[in-house]
Amino acid sequence: MGWGSKYTRPTPARQRWISFRAAEYDVILLDINMRESEGVPGRVREIRRSLPRLEILMLTVRDSEEDKIAALDAGADDYITKPFHIRELAARIRAAVRRSSSFHSDLTR
Repeated sequence: MGWGSKYTRPTPARQRWISFRAAEYDVILLDINMRESEGVPGRVREIRRSLPRLEILMLTVRDSEEDKIAALDAGADDYITKPFHIRELAARIRAAVRRSSSFHSDLTR
């Protein structure tokens, strides 16, 4: 993405969680498709419990009010529906990184 970003390619679920918890990220962008939708709130809650300061952005085709509320109530910080504009997505990621960076700099003061 050009602003010092690091991208981790999805792997099988077990390996993904092991590597995810060991890495340092400011933001996670969860690209959720229809098949995975049932476990989304639980997955978001698990991430939030493990990494409470991580910014969680959802990217999904699911656009119902109920899906949005469930994800946000579970701990997602933003919810973006497909189709989306890449420049808007990049701006939302930059905003999340700013929020995350602001939090981390407050910890070091």
